[in-house]
Amino acid sequence: MSKYDEINKQLKKRSTAFIGSSTGDRCLFIHSPFDEGVVRNGGRRGAKYGPRAIQAQINKLAFHENKERFQTITISESHLNFSKEQKIQTNELTKAIRSFSGHIIHIGGGHDHIYQFVMSVRQKFKDKTIHIINLDAHLDTRLDEHKHSGTPFRQILNEDDNIKLTQLGIHPYANVPENYLDIQMKVYHMDELREKTNDFCDNQSFCDSIIDTNELTIISLDCDALCANDMSAVSAVNHDGLPIKFLRALIQSSFLSQDNCYFGIYEYNPIFDDLACSDARKLAALIYQDILN
Repeated sequence: MSKYDEINKQLKKRSTAFIGSSTGDRCLFIHSPFDEGVVRNGGRRGAKYGPRAIQAQINKLAFHENKERFQTITISESHLNFSKEQKIQTNELTKAIRSFSGHIIHIGGGHDHIYQFVMSVRQKFKDKTIHIINLDAHLDTRLDEHKHSGTPFRQILNEDDNIKLTQLGIHPYANVPENYLDIQMKVYHMDELREKTNDFCDNQSFCDSIIDTNELTIISLDCDALCANDMSAVSAVNHDGLPIKFLRALIQSSFLSQDNCYFGIYEYNPIFDDLACSDARKLAALIYQDILN
């Protein structure tokens, strides 16, 4: 018998105290572990590992009775062409979302998966105005014929005229002029956000002001929206991004406006995280503190 057998048994007993041991119906994690859209946009592979890496950190956190119980599903890949794959994944997401009444957290993968997420939520709320609030350095409204992680919002708005789009944290130098053409959206560039939030010291007032209680809010986080000091494990590191405290304020404002949270996380790339998985831990802590409470 190894001298560590008793220690290993003791450590194994602890597993029931972690949130990963819980199951329930108040929060649904949907994983879309694909980054083909990023590659088609000229980006680096690796975001497909993001869902598993983030979920691993969430599962390690301590379970308390006031925390939401959750379940996790993973969308399958059919290895078809990109457009057909989008339709199949949208159908899978629709089935999962239609029957679920709690918080839904969609974790990609490339940012192209916000298209599937939004169109699936639309199937559940056919008559409601949907307001997408996107945190990003890029508009992701490219006019490219072949779709990828830089085109989802133009796709969405071309297909549904009862969807509003607000873009937060955009850099003009990261977007060509045609990205702004022929599309209805409200854009807040970084300089404007600094002014409106008093250099991010008054985030809550601004976030409350852009939320409408009559709309269904979907928050979309492309992780390269966040400042490199807070998030560097992304395809395009942002030297001048949003602080993570701004994201937390937005989530809290969204919670006040509706019973459940619809939140998408995209383009976290664990290949570029450190050995401690620091950025995955930050995202897991944010979900634990601000959504699973």
